[in-house]
Formats: sequence, C-alpha cells, structure tokens
Amino acid sequence: MGERTAGTLLRWRLVFRVTVVVTWFLIIAVIWFLPRVGTKAVSMAIFWWFRAVAVFGAIYLAYEVGQVSDKRVGVGGLILDAALVVPMFLFWFAVMAATF
Repeated sequence: MGERTAGTLLRWRLVFRVTVVVTWFLIIAVIWFLPRVGTKAVSMAIFWWFRAVAVFGAIYLAYEVGQVSDKRVGVGGLILDAALVVPMFLFWFAVMAATF
C-alpha cells in the first residue's frame, strides 16, 4: 500500500513523445518541403491532427504535473514534454494570427 507507482498514462509516455515528434515532422513537411505538392485538404487534415495532438498534449501535461507534484515521476520528463507541446500552441496561434 505504501508503494507509489506511476499512473497508467505515464506508461504511454514514449508513445506520446513519438506521436508529438512525428506530428512536428508532418507539419514541417507540409509547410517547407511540400508547400504546393499536396492539396489543401491534405494540409488542413494535417493541421487538424496537429491541433488535436496539441490539445491532448496539454491534457497529458496537466496529468503529468499532478504526478510530479505527488513525486511519482521526475521533473526532467515534464520539462521535456513541455518543450515538445508548448511550442505547438505557439505555432498554432501564429498560424491563426497569420490567417486573420
């Protein structure tokens, strides 16, 4: 009973990180490498996926903050995950500002 274990969601940490990195590669590929090759629908679908990953990433970060405050996991993982997710929101808002 006294043993503290990390939550089930933290077991998916590697999958979460790989998903975020692949999503960053997709959005970079659409913007810089393939700007005119794909259709608008493909670009919008990838950006929709990017936004969804950003929102789920923020939820995951909130969960991870709770785990860090309970001292079930270290702060280093939280900092890495925040460094992956927070720029997603900055990019998302930059795109919104550019479209207005």
